Amino acid sequence: MTQIVLKSGNARAVIFPERGALVASLKLTSPKHAASELLWLPPGFDPGSSAWPGGGLPFLFPFAGRVWHKGELYKYGLKDAVYSMPLHGFSWATSWSVKAVSETQATLELQSNDTTLGLYPFHFKITMTITLEPSSLKSEITILHIKPHSVENAEMPVAIGWHPYLALGSSSQTLSIPAETVIAVTPQGGAGKPLPASEFLGDAPWTLPKKELQSLILSNLRANEPVSLTSATGSELRLTSGPPEVMKHVVTWTNEPTEFHCVEPWMSLPDAVSMPSGCQWLKAGSSLQAWLKITV
Repeated sequence: MTQIVLKSGNARAVIFPERGALVASLKLTSPKHAASELLWLPPGFDPGSSAWPGGGLPFLFPFAGRVWHKGELYKYGLKDAVYSMPLHGFSWATSWSVKAVSETQATLELQSNDTTLGLYPFHFKITMTITLEPSSLKSEITILHIKPHSVENAEMPVAIGWHPYLALGSSSQTLSIPAETVIAVTPQGGAGKPLPASEFLGDAPWTLPKKELQSLILSNLRANEPVSLTSATGSELRLTSGPPEVMKHVVTWTNEPTEFHCVEPWMSLPDAVSMPSGCQWLKAGSSLQAWLKITV
């Protein structure tokens, strides 16, 4: 199993290209933050498995959320055909090739293949560049629609996301997300009724664990304001994504409320192909850029 280790000063990041380009470990430093682990991994994490990693920083493509077709989960319709799609897409379960590596930067690539074409009938190329600095890690994505595979003249639907498992550590933590609206996640994993964020959650920051934040979509994000996770000792982790007209939502989730909290930038609400909620449709030859940055 290939392992890439990036270093910048006392900062360190570990990436597994064959494990979906997973960032499995991240340590950053700043005057207020020692080089402690920022990402949570489950006990017994297996770098060689193809199952959902359950930790680290997975990248989600082509759809971050669940999809349905006529009520059937993990199916979506395109023209006159119906396709299957796992939860969070397939990029996290696919081996990426390594194109370039330096001490502080790695460039990886994922191209369509026989397996992906059965799930997603498009020829595509994704380039991921991960850059480490002493106090930050940035993941930059370019998605190119090369051409449709089996659906004539079809545009390629894209609704990506990232799924960082942020480790909570031993001290109490507060979370702040600059959103005007919250949308409850339904028991089926879809989007419920929008509500004012302050009415539903109270004023930020919110002390974790908070029941309402264990599965929630936050929308209408205020521009130029980061998501922040702050410890009782004053150290702060900031998460930004963009461009803002592309990365429109933040999903929060946990099933281990004292161990980690996932704070996930998404393009679209769940069922992206069926709902006009942020999914972008790329013509052949066109591309989409997006990025995520974690800073201390």
